[in-house]
Amino acid sequence: MLKKVADRALVVAFPHPPASIGGPGSFQSRLERKLTQDGHVVVYAGKEDGAKLDVVLVVGGTGKLIWLIIKKMQGVKIVHRLDGKNWQQTIAKDGFSASLKSRLINWMIESIKFFLANSVIFQSNFIAQVWRDEKCKHRNHNIIYNSVSLDEFRPVDKKKDNNKSIKVVCIEGSVNGKAAIDILCSIRNFQVNIYGNVSKEIQDYFALNTQDNIFFHGPVERDAIPEKLKGLKVFLNLETNPPCPNAVIEALASGVPVVGFDSGSLLELVGDAGVILPYGSGDPWKMESPDCKDLEGTLQHMTLNYNELSLAARNRAVCLFSDDYMYQEYLRVFKSI
Repeated sequence: MLKKVADRALVVAFPHPPASIGGPGSFQSRLERKLTQDGHVVVYAGKEDGAKLDVVLVVGGTGKLIWLIIKKMQGVKIVHRLDGKNWQQTIAKDGFSASLKSRLINWMIESIKFFLANSVIFQSNFIAQVWRDEKCKHRNHNIIYNSVSLDEFRPVDKKKDNNKSIKVVCIEGSVNGKAAIDILCSIRNFQVNIYGNVSKEIQDYFALNTQDNIFFHGPVERDAIPEKLKGLKVFLNLETNPPCPNAVIEALASGVPVVGFDSGSLLELVGDAGVILPYGSGDPWKMESPDCKDLEGTLQHMTLNYNELSLAARNRAVCLFSDDYMYQEYLRVFKSI
């Protein structure tokens, strides 16, 4: 039994149940599981069944603003966990409506953070820099990384010998943008397996420019992810300015070293458990492509040092990304407000 921060069971409400696919859903599922295992109660908006709420945890944004305002007026404490801003749609050529929707979502999230939240949790130092401003510097801020079950995600079949080849894997909620195309095109001598929703732009490109080492498998259910990380794998990050990607942390816990380009929180998370290349002259905030000329050589180098990198990946996950540690940090926040 985990040591409780609070002496009594808490009633923790979420606006929505966790999504079955994607990082925010993975986070919420893990936290809910820890809460219920430790004797706390988890409820959702509109399904409180008369329970007296101790805290509401908003994961990103929510359309249930009226419910949230009512709970605030009733004296329920609100904790706001912040992901990255919706920024890609504001520069993509998806039309005025997509850009406007993105800006409205950012405004809604900013309003929850500033007017309703008693405490704000940033997923990484990068996210803190993205959202923090002078108007709320006095507010109760915390940085708590996402986490992973170290029992569910663990190294399996990682010992490299001369008879097995190393494959590249990418697991994302969605894969999009020209940067992803250019990164994939620069890899020729490794099999790359991609799991996630792939944009029409990328599908159309590879339909016309077939590359026989690139395989698109579509979305993968959360329970199937550990299987995809078994064996001799290197995790390729294709996300631009990642906030605190669960898939990267899951890879590290599975003993899978990470390769990518220095944007967002990637270098902060990976450290020495992989290779994070300089982005180059391109601007990730404009979705410009990184300098990919050294990627293939980097993968070759990682092959030669695979055992050491795999061990470093697992050790980093144990030190920084344990779900037990994350859970205790969230309980600490819940108790302190």
